[in-house]
Amino acid sequence: MEKPRLFMKIVSVSDAARAPSDAQRTTLRIENGVATTPVSPPSDTPDPATDRRAILERELDRLQHALQVDQQSAGQHLNWLLLSQALFVNAFLIVLVLGSRVPLPFVKWLLVGLAALGVAAALTLHTALRRAREEIAMLRLQRRAVEMSLQQEFGRVPMFPPSRSEAPSAWLPAVLVTAWALLVAYALLMAR
Repeated sequence: MEKPRLFMKIVSVSDAARAPSDAQRTTLRIENGVATTPVSPPSDTPDPATDRRAILERELDRLQHALQVDQQSAGQHLNWLLLSQALFVNAFLIVLVLGSRVPLPFVKWLLVGLAALGVAAALTLHTALRRAREEIAMLRLQRRAVEMSLQQEFGRVPMFPPSRSEAPSAWLPAVLVTAWALLVAYALLMAR
């Protein structure tokens, strides 16, 4: 077990009750414990390199947060696209199956209307998904530029992988429209 050490320290003390001309005095204090190193007061002139790095780090954090928000938004658009198509196909098949057994007026118009709504939902959601992916691509380019600045100026290793293209393919709406056209053609030919 270590014995506590005694040390002396010179401390500046200010007394509010004294006159302003005698505002500070120095005393000698003896304390029991571990000596602490004096902390130098912060300098008035900031280091430009430290400020530049802090600004770049904050910008990188902001870009990464915006990128995560846009990626979640793109994921939601993709989920809505798949869900809407599943619901419209399900409704289309129910009307197709029940319409052939039960004589319903305007079954053909109902099937065409469901197909048209399915196509409209697919095109609208695909446009929103493509717009979100373009924003993600721009944010990734900006993030990469900030990371390259940090690497060149301060030797900081990039934390995020290089950008890769995740744009939805242009054939996705064409596939969905073709599938809906085939379903409508089958339903109309079968109804004869």
